[in-house]
Amino acid sequence: SLGLNPHLAKEIVQRAFEYYFYAAPAKEPVVKIARPIRWSKPIAGWLKLNTDGSSLGNPGLAGGGGLIRNEEGGWVAGFARKIGITTSFLAELWALRDGLSLCADRSILAVDVELDAKSIVDAIVNPNYSNIFASALLDDCRHLIQQIPQVRFKHCFREANRCADALARMGGLQEDVFTIFESPPVDISILLEFDSKGLYLNKLCPVSLFQL
Repeated sequence: SLGLNPHLAKEIVQRAFEYYFYAAPAKEPVVKIARPIRWSKPIAGWLKLNTDGSSLGNPGLAGGGGLIRNEEGGWVAGFARKIGITTSFLAELWALRDGLSLCADRSILAVDVELDAKSIVDAIVNPNYSNIFASALLDDCRHLIQQIPQVRFKHCFREANRCADALARMGGLQEDVFTIFESPPVDISILLEFDSKGLYLNKLCPVSLFQL
């Protein structure tokens, strides 16, 4: 009778590696290239609301903030909120709720809403989305949207949301629970000027070599 193959285990491993390298789908090589990113002004007749939430930890000390600008890139109103300890997701929702409330209170008729949290944009535009921990904030946002005749949502990169990010960080550190700014805080004047001039920041984005 034939004896057992003492090298059987090694041969199995070698065959497995051969199968993996020859049969497994090849991964596309990916590189990063610089993309110019900027905040863009709304079209005539529209205003733009940018909001952001900041959580120093997840959960952690959180704040929310945002601002409304006109078609010239000029300041209309802004806000900052001290939220307390919460997650970044809830901080983002708090900020969106406050921004929509500000728009509704001022009877704004048409507003583009931009934020850099894609998960929030997806939650808002999907009427079937539910989250037991965020249901009250989500309901408030959806109710406020109904009070504004025209609302459009868009996800943006963080590089195009720096003013809202700065206000959110201010909110997390301020003593007052909620502050409305009728004029821009000095701390964000440089960022506002950068945006109003249409200047770009470069962002490294992963791109497949086959798309170059």
